Amino acid sequence: EYMGTVLFFSLHMSGLPSTSRLQLVRKLFAELDKDGNGLITANEIVSDFASLGIKLSLADAEKLLKLADADGSASLDLGEYDALLTRLGLDDKALEDAVSHLKRQHVLHGGGVLNMLRIRIANSWLDNADFGRPGSSRYIHVQAQNSAKVNQPVFDSNAIITLTAGGIAGAVSRTVVAPLERVKILLQTQKYGSDGVPRFRGTWHALVTIFKEEGFKGLVRGNAANVVRIIPAAAIQFYSFHEYKQLIARLFPRDDVERLSPLQLLSAGSLAGGTSLLFTYPLELVRARLSVTSSKQLSTGLLGTLRSIVVKEGWAATYKGFVPSVLGVIPYVGIDFMTFETLKIWATARREAAGQDTSEPHRLEKLVFGGIAGLAGQTVSFPLDTIRRRIQTSSDYSGMVDCATKIWRNEGAR
Repeated sequence: EYMGTVLFFSLHMSGLPSTSRLQLVRKLFAELDKDGNGLITANEIVSDFASLGIKLSLADAEKLLKLADADGSASLDLGEYDALLTRLGLDDKALEDAVSHLKRQHVLHGGGVLNMLRIRIANSWLDNADFGRPGSSRYIHVQAQNSAKVNQPVFDSNAIITLTAGGIAGAVSRTVVAPLERVKILLQTQKYGSDGVPRFRGTWHALVTIFKEEGFKGLVRGNAANVVRIIPAAAIQFYSFHEYKQLIARLFPRDDVERLSPLQLLSAGSLAGGTSLLFTYPLELVRARLSVTSSKQLSTGLLGTLRSIVVKEGWAATYKGFVPSVLGVIPYVGIDFMTFETLKIWATARREAAGQDTSEPHRLEKLVFGGIAGLAGQTVSFPLDTIRRRIQTSSDYSGMVDCATKIWRNEGAR
């Protein structure tokens, strides 16, 4: 439901470097020029490589320096550094292609486009150096790759961006569709009268009835609890999805880790959905209880409802309906992420075949892909979603099987 929205926020919050060569070279140069005097020294190379997890002696740093020190000053200015990048094969086109490729991977790796590019440059620089010791350059190169992975922070700027963007996007999207969310829950949980006719005959009838009886506040009842729930839920879900993708990519290596198979994407999404639900389920239960409470009934709000559940039903009741919920979330979130990522890969492949920019799909494309993904996931998981809502809001059912049986027998498949 918020797949397209989260990518919109992520795009505007990510602060990724521009693909303009001069801007990017200056950013890379500034990472090495620790004292900001416009020159890179051997000591600064040692310090910069250490920040990437690469152990380098001062003598070896001086040898790296000589590769690009055209004027023999034992330092590199911006022009010499730019020439070094060209020598390493990173001309205008190659540098742009590298950034485009890394932009597709930056969330997965968690190190950021700039840092991943710095690691790539460091490895190429080491490969081009002659230390006079057989195999030494290759040894340091491998050490650089491994150390960089080990020393990457778990929560760097991109991780924070992903968490924040996921939370904001979830809150915005759920608030926008709050009236429809409440109507959906009411339609799922309503009981048929003695004449066999339900209170609400459909979505529009439910919207009009609620507005007449409870006003606008009735349409968004339970949304506060939903927003409180969705901010951590969406943040955990998106962050863990990227972490699970990384784990799967390590277990099943591919040439391009952003082109995982649909089954692998389904697995990562399902695990992410389950992880998120595990930590936020009590709030999901409270939200469901508030949604079926009318203005004529006493409502004590988020904390009051949670306290009432604990006092009357016990702590275990805060996870009432968790099994059908997680069984519903696994296919829902899994299909959601799988569909979105597959559509994104398809769009990127089409642009690549047409010789167009492949760095990121257009924002409108992401929004459309997110809508399609949400529709696919919701359609597949809706029966289980209905079962969990019934169990969350009623004591008439002894479990998931009992609930499904009674719905089928009394109301039919529809």
